[in-house]
Amino acid sequence: MQKRFIALVATLLILLSCWVLRDYFNLPVVTPASFGLAESTTLSHHEFTSQENSDLSKADIRLLLIGNSHTHSQDLPKRIVKMVEFVNPGKKVAARTIAVGFLDDATEDPKTQEVLKSFAWNAVILQAQKISSSGRTTYSTEKGIELAKQAKELGLPVFFFAEWGLKGTADSTERTHKIYAEMAEASGATLIPVGLSWEKVFQQFPEVPLHDFDGNHQSSLGADLTALVLASYVAKQPFQKWSDYVPTTASPEQWRIFLLSSP
Repeated sequence: MQKRFIALVATLLILLSCWVLRDYFNLPVVTPASFGLAESTTLSHHEFTSQENSDLSKADIRLLLIGNSHTHSQDLPKRIVKMVEFVNPGKKVAARTIAVGFLDDATEDPKTQEVLKSFAWNAVILQAQKISSSGRTTYSTEKGIELAKQAKELGLPVFFFAEWGLKGTADSTERTHKIYAEMAEASGATLIPVGLSWEKVFQQFPEVPLHDFDGNHQSSLGADLTALVLASYVAKQPFQKWSDYVPTTASPEQWRIFLLSSP
């Protein structure tokens, strides 16, 4: 009995130590999302590493992405970088991602302003507005709009990334798009309608696996389409500019379909 008690105390102490170290190093804590339930994270990686500083300093085009797992899953930032470089031959593109649970987290953290001011970003892409998966609850968009305005006041081009809805629910995509569209209009930012491109593909091919297994996140194939839409708006180029691009996952036939999905 005494040994079990000692083992339990030791386990609790280890867990407590891990929790303290997590806060010390400011690492993100993620609860996997499932069917529209957004994960909870802490704002992560405020400080630039020397390598990040070097890459960003040498870059001709710098992208800052602030969002949750819809933004950083499937190596989406790297895909965007490759696609923007493809239509800007000879230019170096670098991206920095800040992982948040919701945009409110970034807006309320004073270090976000430091990141915004750290470089002359060519695009600031915002995602992770808190949105009810059922549509029965309305969440404030005030903080997300405030963050967009803060970035615009610094002279930075700002985009809202309107993501896709849950698998098999076109209405959640429409609802998500509407909320981000209102935020873009209120802040003077540009809306990137990723979800509408997804729905355009689904209209022709309902079974195409753009969603991951949970019906919420993007699959690797879905990330190819997401990157295409985001890169198109950031680089200010039509989808067809990537007709000769070789995507990470999409087959040539799937890629041709994606190139026709401009909303």
